[in-house]
Amino acid sequence: MNCAETFVHNHRHSFDTLCLEGEYREDIWEIVDDGSDAITYQFHQRSNNSFSDRKMISGRLCHVRSRSHFANNIMHVSTDQFHSISAKEEDVDNRVMTFLAKRKYSSMSDMYILSSSPTINSLSDDMRSATDGEREKIYMKLQQILMTRFNVVFNSSDF
Repeated sequence: MNCAETFVHNHRHSFDTLCLEGEYREDIWEIVDDGSDAITYQFHQRSNNSFSDRKMISGRLCHVRSRSHFANNIMHVSTDQFHSISAKEEDVDNRVMTFLAKRKYSSMSDMYILSSSPTINSLSDDMRSATDGEREKIYMKLQQILMTRFNVVFNSSDF
């Protein structure tokens, strides 16, 4: 998925993510009641990447902080956190590879898109399952990280 296209969104499950290579910026967003007549629009994101009718929420959608996710960095993302991600300006054409681990004890949440605009367009870059080659690349990268960080040695019989 092209990370430069993402909407302000949350996730169904809390997770930890390990960046294997590349880098992107994550912007954290909140709806702030600033006393104005501002409205934020909330769209329920269905599992097929379509959206429900909008719901209006009183308050302004505000960027509150940013953080970078880069190789060997571990970051936690919770279901109540609304964020958007974008490629670093100098790395727009480079790929970012991350490994996600869902939190076992995390309860499932509905997924929403937040917008200052009353309309949104569907994503043009479909999500897809990893190919066998991509899975092998991730497996090899995880092995390399574990061996480097924790001096762990794997045998093929371990899997």
